[in-house]
Order: sequence, then structure tokens, then C-alpha cells
Amino acid sequence: MPLRRLKKNYLPISWYLILFMMVAMVPAGISAYLSVQQANVIQHQAQLQTTKHAHEELQREVEHLGKDLTDVAEYLAGWDESLALFRDATYYNYWKETRVKDVARYRGLIDAVDLYTPNGKPLTPDATLSAAVYSDAIQRPALLRKGSAVYIVYFHPVKAPASMRSALLGYVGVRMNVDKALDSSDVLGHVSFQHVDWRLPDAAVTPLADGVNAAVLKVSPSPEIDAFSRLVRKGFIQYLGYTVGLLALLALLLLFSVARPLTRLAGYLRGIHAGSVDAIPEDLHGPVHIRELENVRRALNDYKDRLLSAAATLEEKNKELLHLTYHDPLTGRYNRRAFEARLQRAIETAVVEGKHHALCYIDMDQFKVVNDTCGHVAGDELLKQVATLLEREIRDSDMLARLGGDEFGVLLEGCDLNTAAEHAEAMRLKVRKHRFVWQGKPFDTSISIGLVPITAECVSMEEVMKNADAACYVAKDSGRNRLQIYQQHDKELAQRYGEMQWVSRIQQALEENRFELHGQLIRPMVNKPLAPHYEVLVRLRDPDGQLVPPMAFIPAAERYNLMPSIDQWVIRHALQMLASRRTRGRGDDIALAINLSGQSLGNDEVLTTIRRLLEETGIAPTSLCFEITETAAITNLAAASRFMHQLRQLGCQFSLDDFGSGLSSFGYLSNLEVNYIKIDGHFVKNILADPLSRSIVDAINRIGHVMGISTIAEFVESEEIAAELEKLGIDYVQGFGIHKPEPLAALLAVRRSSKFAARASG
Repeated sequence: MPLRRLKKNYLPISWYLILFMMVAMVPAGISAYLSVQQANVIQHQAQLQTTKHAHEELQREVEHLGKDLTDVAEYLAGWDESLALFRDATYYNYWKETRVKDVARYRGLIDAVDLYTPNGKPLTPDATLSAAVYSDAIQRPALLRKGSAVYIVYFHPVKAPASMRSALLGYVGVRMNVDKALDSSDVLGHVSFQHVDWRLPDAAVTPLADGVNAAVLKVSPSPEIDAFSRLVRKGFIQYLGYTVGLLALLALLLLFSVARPLTRLAGYLRGIHAGSVDAIPEDLHGPVHIRELENVRRALNDYKDRLLSAAATLEEKNKELLHLTYHDPLTGRYNRRAFEARLQRAIETAVVEGKHHALCYIDMDQFKVVNDTCGHVAGDELLKQVATLLEREIRDSDMLARLGGDEFGVLLEGCDLNTAAEHAEAMRLKVRKHRFVWQGKPFDTSISIGLVPITAECVSMEEVMKNADAACYVAKDSGRNRLQIYQQHDKELAQRYGEMQWVSRIQQALEENRFELHGQLIRPMVNKPLAPHYEVLVRLRDPDGQLVPPMAFIPAAERYNLMPSIDQWVIRHALQMLASRRTRGRGDDIALAINLSGQSLGNDEVLTTIRRLLEETGIAPTSLCFEITETAAITNLAAASRFMHQLRQLGCQFSLDDFGSGLSSFGYLSNLEVNYIKIDGHFVKNILADPLSRSIVDAINRIGHVMGISTIAEFVESEEIAAELEKLGIDYVQGFGIHKPEPLAALLAVRRSSKFAARASG
């Protein structure tokens, strides 16, 4: 039975070798065929190039013949004898037979010359060129076909002397046989012409260039290219024969040196599988020894030992993989996946069995300082040390996990709220007493903890995690290094929830373009030029269509660093509105004041966006005035100064908003280089009743004018306040008493001459 199986394995290998030889011949044959085809392509391309060159030579030769014909006609048109014939044609035939024929012989192959009246008729009935002047051949040579003959014809106007009333006496017409002219020149032999087939309509003139382009040329093939093609064909046929012979030899070699040893190898492998053979002997090769087969024999002999060791290694790797699935690779503690699974089970036991548990959500304070100062390696080391400290303060039954970044979670099972608070406080104090040192640099460490009880009232794991996160945030917002216990009706937590909900609403509004721009007029006083100037105000349209005021979502946007995105949205849409106004012919004389948040001030992405939008829309930078708050500018004075300097170089202007509400140091103004000061509305609205407010407004205005800065008064709620501000010399006023905000699109749609002038006057 084994012998029969051996023969069955031997015969297919032989057939596979024959099939291999046949298949291997296919690429060689295809390669030879493609090479011959490539030679044919080269020959064809050479033929096309020769034909193209012949066309170019024919074009130049025909143009040269046309030039000769033109010279002859011009020469004849200037003869006094020719001019005399138009007055008296008695000697016309004599003129043609004597001097005209001499000129024709001198110029080459001109076979017809005739004179024509101004209306295009022959001067005498026996004209040989044509029965009338061809209008398309007047003052430009053209091709004319008559039967099988092709001519170049040309008609040149003969101008009358200045004493005559008519400026045109008639035309001189000349004709030349093209084929005879080409035969008499050397152009045919130079470019290997064999024949020119003129594809021209009979008895009609055709421009020279069009006639040459329509001609079909037959040129002689290049002997060098023909010889090269024959050489390529012969060479690749020889290559194909050589390849066939080589493949046949290779097949025989493989048959005796590889196929038969492989057959014996199969028999030994079956013996190893049956247990009758322990190893493959060295007589596997037969008379021909091949190194690769010997390597295979040795590798198979090692197979059993490696298989046993691989099985043991696989079991160990499975254990490591299972550990990594539920553990953090940096700290070695549980990861978020394992923590959430156990938290879900704890919630189920609380709901079903009434057990009490607690969750601590831990966030490291000022972790970014260590990471940015000393690098990620130091940050990783700090995380591992903090994990060790936390683990020392919990029970063996509790679970510590790294949830991500610098956040940890501790699940205290079977623990009431008071006991959980004690454990949480112990963890906080343990970390607070620890002093992290990296390369000689000491750092204080602390954590903020949000503690949430897990009871039967818990709805879901997501709610528990959200409550813990909110409590942790309140702890950090209250000064860090604190423990905050979640209370259901806590006002701070409620505010935190509201802000967290606003994050997704703001992001969705940005994606759906549900923000809207309104504008409020900044009115100049009487002695100032009437330049349209509006402050851009942003509103949010909720999904129900209700308009949301900015103070409802701006605090959340500032807390979660969404203000740069909102500012870029406002700038982009405001500039697009200005560009649209300009394309409608409304002019570009309106200036917009756009508020920039403290987060955008100094932001490179915001700066790049402003530059790109100015370039794309073509809006003049002088049309933009960016409003920044006094507090935001002074908080990061260096970054604000750089940001403003780069935009001021483009031509943008800046206004310092709410001046007087913050530090109010006039020394900062010289560093910020603003164009306007907006006096805080708290002082402006009380200017009539409070002398101190009036003095402050007056002082800010005077000092601003000394520094060359214009002043704007906010919160002007009546014309009486506006009149008082005018007495103080304030430059601009703004407020509900001057103009209530309107949609910016509607304001920009109105021409300056009507609507703005009405507002400016009150």
C-alpha cells in the first residue's frame, strides 16, 4: 500500500514539471511577440515622423512658390505698359506674348498671366487663367484644382494714378502649376517624396495652408529603420528558441535532482506520522546532493522539538495577552475596559441585592507641568508612582484602574459613603505628602477626587461615571487637591452638567451652521466722518428655531476651549458677507468690529485662518477691527502683542473692549497699539447721575486722545447720555439708545447713503 501511494505521488510531480516548462515558455513567447510588435511600432512612428517632416517641407515649398508668384504679380502691376492696357487693350495680346512671357520664363513655371477689370471680368475674352477673379485669391496666393492639374493662383490689384477718380484700375492674375514646380525643385528628393495626392475640390480655390494640410503624402520608408526592424525580429526569434532549449534542460534537472528526492521525502514524512520512523535519513538525496534539500531534511528533523516548545510558548503568550486585555501596560493596574465591566456588575448587585458601593474618580493636578517640563518619560514615572501610592490606601477587595491619561478610578465594593470618603481622603493625603523628584527637580503632587455612591437608585454605568466626572471637575474648579462628594441637588454640579451638555450642542451648531450674525451700529459723533461701522454679534439658533443669546453658551465655550472655533466661524462668515456685498455692487466701504476671545488671541491657527480668508475673499484688511478685552490682552501681554502686530501689518485695526473693568493700566496701551478704546458701559450708563463715573469717562477719553487713540462709549441707552458724551469729546457711541442689533445680512444689504445716514443722525 505505501509503495502504490509513492508511485501516485511520483507521477504528478513529473507532469507538473512538464506543465512548468510549457507555462514558462508562454512569457518568453509573449516577450518575443511584444518586442516584434514594438519594432513595428518604432517603424510606424518613424514613417509618421517622415510624413510629418515631408508635410512641413511641402508647406514651406508651396509658401515659397506663392511668394514668387506674388513678386511676379506685383512686378507686372507696376509696369507702365500694364497700366496703359487698362485704358487701351489694343496691344494686350502683344503684351502677353512678348514681355509677360519673358517674365514667366524668368520666374520659372508661370503658365498663365491675365488682366481683369475692377469688377473681376477679364480685360479681353481670350483669358487663359480664369473667367473671373477669385476673391479668395486676391492679394493672397491660393490653390486651384482644374481636373487633375493643381495650380497656385494669385490676383494683385492695380492701383490707378492719383489723377484718376477710381483708385482701382483692375487686377493682374498669375498662375503656376504646383506639381511641375515641385518636380523641378529638389524638395521631393530631399524628403523622400513619392507622390502628393491633392485632396482639393474641383474649380474652387483653397488657402495654401488648408490645401497642404489636406494633401496625402506618400514617402519612401527609411532603409535604416527597415534594417533595424528586421534585426529585432530575427534576434527575438533566436532568443525564443534559446529559451525553449534552456527550459527543457531545466525541467530534466529538476526531475532528477528535486522531484525524486521529494517523493522519498513524502514517504519518510508518512513514516514519521505513523511512528515507524524517528528521523529522515541522509540518503534522501540519491546520487545528486542539493544543499536546499539537506536544509529541509534538517528543518523537518527539528520540527518535533520545536512543536513541543511552541505549544508551551503559545500557552504563555495567551496568558500575557489576556493580562494586557484587562491591564494598563504602563502602570500594570487594571484598564478602563476591566474597570467598567466590574463597575457594571457592582451596579447590578446594588440594584438587585441592595448593596452599597462607591466610585472615586481621580484626576492628577498639574500633571501637564511635569510632562511639559521634564518630558513624557518623567510623566510616565509620575503616573506609576501615584498608582503605587493609591493602591496602598485601598483594600484588597477594591479595584484600582487607570482610566486614561492622568485619570484613575477606584471602585470600593461593599463600602458605605462615609467609609468611602475616609479612603478617598487617605488617598488624597498620601499623594499630597509625596514629593516627586526628576533629575534633581522637585514637584509637588496632588489629586482631585470626585466620589459617587452606588446605590439601588443608580440608573446606568454611564450616569455613575458622568456624576463622578462632574464631581471631580468641581473639585478641580474649587482649587484642586480636594475631595468632592456627589450630591444630587448640588448647584455647582448642575452648572457643570449644563456646561457639559452645551459642549455637544455648540459642536453640532458649528457643524450645521446654526450660528447667526447680528450687527450693532457704532455711531460717530457729529464732528467725525460718517463711516459705516458695525460690531458683529453672534447668536445661536437652537434646533427648535429659537434664538439663543450669547451668554447662554459663551461660558461653556470658554471653559471647554471652543471659543477659537466659534471665532473662526464668525470671521469666515462675516468676510463672506462683505465679499457678497461687494459682488452685488454695494461697495466695500463698511467696517466690521469682530470680537476675539482670550483663547483666540495668540492662537496660530486663528491667525492663519484670518490671513487665508483675507486673501481668498479679497476684502481690504482696513475693513476689519478686532475687539479684544482688556483682561484677555493683559493676561498674556506678550502673545497678544505679537498677534496684534502681525495683523496690524496687514492693515487690520484693534479695539480694546471693556476698558476700565480690569487692571486699567494706560501703560499697557503703548505695548498693545490699539486704534480704539471702548469705555466700559458700567461708567457710561451712570454718567448723568454719578459725577465719579463722568470723571472716569472724561479721564479715559482725554488720555486716549493724547495717545492718538479714538474712544467709543458702550451702553449708551439714551440720546441724553449721547449728548453728554459729545460734550466730553467722545468719538463714537454705541448702545440700545443708538441702535438695536439687527441681522448683519440685512444691514449689509442696504446702501450707505440712505439707511446709515439715518442712523448716524439719531
